[in-house]
Amino acid sequence: MKIEINKHSSICINGNIFIDPLHLSKSAKAKYIFITHPHWDHFSIEDINKILDRKTILICPKSMENEASKISCDKVLVEPESTYHLPDLDFTTFRAYNIDKKFHPKGNDWVGYKLRIEDKDIAIIGDSDLTSELSGLSADILIVPIGGTYTMNVDEA
Repeated sequence: MKIEINKHSSICINGNIFIDPLHLSKSAKAKYIFITHPHWDHFSIEDINKILDRKTILICPKSMENEASKISCDKVLVEPESTYHLPDLDFTTFRAYNIDKKFHPKGNDWVGYKLRIEDKDIAIIGDSDLTSELSGLSADILIVPIGGTYTMNVDEA
């Protein structure tokens, strides 16, 4: 398995699974694009269009339905704390939110993802503080945001 961190929270797995694509320099075609929430640095229509293929599936929170309608491809609108099955990929969602900051409210139902790839669980937290939901999360590979302003700080991570 190959995991690339592009910039910021932009991740690519195995060359065709993208999470929050941003400032992409390559033009690989995406099989799946996962979006954690609608902020500009996680939902970049310009970057999504660089990797969009007629067979691409966009996965994003149900609360982003209006934003997602601007992308021409099949979509899976997800809710937190749910399990989904695509033809060759299973994944679950969990809430991603701030506890004592205003940037990512719990009520927005934004998400992180746990993907099952090559018999490994990969959890991508998204912009979140260390929440009670995350304390019980287990994964083989954990990708955690660290910054302290919009996400958890180094000690929490």
